[in-house]
Amino acid sequence: MASQRVPICGLRGMASAGSRTEESNKEHWFASAAGLGAGSYDGRMEIDYLLLAEHAEVTGSKLYLMGGGWDTMNVAEAPATVRVMLAAGVRVEWDETNVPVPLVVRVDDDDAQEIFRLEGQMNVGRPPHLPAGTSQLSQMTFALALKLPRFGGYRVSLTAGAAEREVRRSLPFRLAAPVTR
Repeated sequence: MASQRVPICGLRGMASAGSRTEESNKEHWFASAAGLGAGSYDGRMEIDYLLLAEHAEVTGSKLYLMGGGWDTMNVAEAPATVRVMLAAGVRVEWDETNVPVPLVVRVDDDDAQEIFRLEGQMNVGRPPHLPAGTSQLSQMTFALALKLPRFGGYRVSLTAGAAEREVRRSLPFRLAAPVTR
């Protein structure tokens, strides 16, 4: 089956200020003490969370979910066209703000065959009064219209960044026939 490709541009998420972990604060301090300067911290963005849901939206820097956190979708028959919401939070480090960050959402079957692909980018700004070294959480949702060919396992993944700064997170889920009692 050919992959469904959906090109997008200028994907936007909501960003809210967050703070570094104690460990990354230590690394930041050591980099500064070594004369590398605050701007040369070698932190990496992270995907804080990735959730499947029936409904998801980001409003006012808060994620609202309904029917979230599932891993099995029951349908009467396969192939099935289903709507899946994906909620993600990408923590962007201080030195990764104000630059385009490529994003790829993929859905693969159990045989690692690509079923769906969505490409875009995010660009997290840096508010003027944000303390130096502070990371930010960019929250986003994706409405995926998927044509799943058969019952069985699938994997949805989000990749953010490129080359050596690329981070990835994935979730397995199953398409199953309803259980009758």
